[in-house]
Amino acid sequence: MLAWQYGALRAVILWTIIAASHVALSAAAPASGLGLHPRPDNHWRGESSFIVRGGVGGRETDHSIATAKVLRLVGGGGPTLLPVENHAPFLLCTDLDDTLVGDAQSLAEFNRLWKEELAPRGCKLVFNTGRSFIDYLALRRDWDMLLPDAFIGGCGTQVYTFDAQGQEHPVCAWAEALQSSGSWDKQQVASQILCDARLKALYSPGQELREKPESEGSELLFSLRLPATTTDVEQVRRDLLAALHGCNREELRVNVASVSFKAATTVTGSGNSTSGADGCLFVDVMPLAAGKGRALAYVRNTLFAMSAAQCVVAGDSGNDVAMFESDVERGIMVGNAKSELLAVRRPSHFVASAKYAAGLLQGLYHYGLLESSAIDQRGVEARPTSP
Repeated sequence: MLAWQYGALRAVILWTIIAASHVALSAAAPASGLGLHPRPDNHWRGESSFIVRGGVGGRETDHSIATAKVLRLVGGGGPTLLPVENHAPFLLCTDLDDTLVGDAQSLAEFNRLWKEELAPRGCKLVFNTGRSFIDYLALRRDWDMLLPDAFIGGCGTQVYTFDAQGQEHPVCAWAEALQSSGSWDKQQVASQILCDARLKALYSPGQELREKPESEGSELLFSLRLPATTTDVEQVRRDLLAALHGCNREELRVNVASVSFKAATTVTGSGNSTSGADGCLFVDVMPLAAGKGRALAYVRNTLFAMSAAQCVVAGDSGNDVAMFESDVERGIMVGNAKSELLAVRRPSHFVASAKYAAGLLQGLYHYGLLESSAIDQRGVEARPTSP
C-alpha cells in the first residue's frame, strides 16, 4: 500500500470513529447534556481529538484519541463515553500515613503497578507527609515502600531527593527560601501556644501542652498533639490563631489534622490506651511560605519541570488540605478520608470507596492513568492489616 493510501485509510477510520462517537453521545444527550465537538487544532496534533461539552456543571473535558487507544463505548442503558487511557508521564504526590500506607496487600499492588506500568512511562513519585525525614525512615522500616523520586516532609518544610544509589540529599535551597520569608520566629510561636491558659483549659485540661518530639529538631516547624475533645478542626485552628496574638498571624500557616484510634492507623501513638482517648489532633504551625501545597509547587517546577496539569495529589486528612486547594485539579481522597479533607472537595476531585493504597489505585484508574486490566483486583480490596 502506498503511503498516501495508508494515510487516507487511517483518516477515514479515525473520522468514522469520531462520527460513531458523536452519534453515541447524541443518543445520550437528552439525559446527560453531553455534546461532542472536534478540536480546532486537530490538524497539527497528529491525532483525532474531541471536546465533550456539558455534563456535570457544564464543564468541558478534553479527550484525545490516540491511534493505539481509541475510544471505549459501553452499551446497556445507553452508550457511555469512558476515559481514554493517558500514557503521558505524570507526577503523583501522595501522603503516607493512612493514604499510601495502611494496608499491606494494596500497598504491594501499588508498588507492583508503579514499577511495572508507571515508572517505565517516566512518571514521578513524590511522598508528601507530616513526618520528618527521620520519622519517615522509621515508617519505612515497618512498611515495604518504594523509594520516591522526591520526599517532602514536616508538612512542607523539608525537601529531599535521592541519587541512583538511594542516598538522600536535602534540598537546601528550599529551607533557605523558607528561612528568608516573612518574620517566622519558632521560639515566639512555641512560647505563646504552650503558655496560653485558654488553650490548656479547652484542649488539655490537667496536662501541660508539649511540643511533639518530631518537630523539636526543626527550625521551621512547631507541632503538638492534643486529645481529640472535638471534631471541629476549624474551631481548633481559630483558637490556636487567637493564642498567637503576639505573632504576625498573616505570615503563619496552621494545620490541624484528626486521627481516630477506632480505625486502623499507622500514625505514631495509635492505640495508646493510657491516654483514654479515642483519637487525637495533630497541630502544625509553620511559615506561610511552607506547607504541602507550596512545597509540591516547588518540587514539580524546580526538580521535574512539570505543570500542575501533569500532577495528581492524594491524601486523607486535614494536613493534606493545602495540596487539594492548590492549582492541581486532580485529587484523590481515599475511602478513609476525614471530614476536614472532604469539606474542601472540588468537582474535579475523586473520592474513592476503597481505603489506603487501594483507594489511590481507584483514583488513578478514574483519571484514565491506569487500565483496570492492569490492576489485580485482589490488591485493591483493602483490608486493615499489620505491616
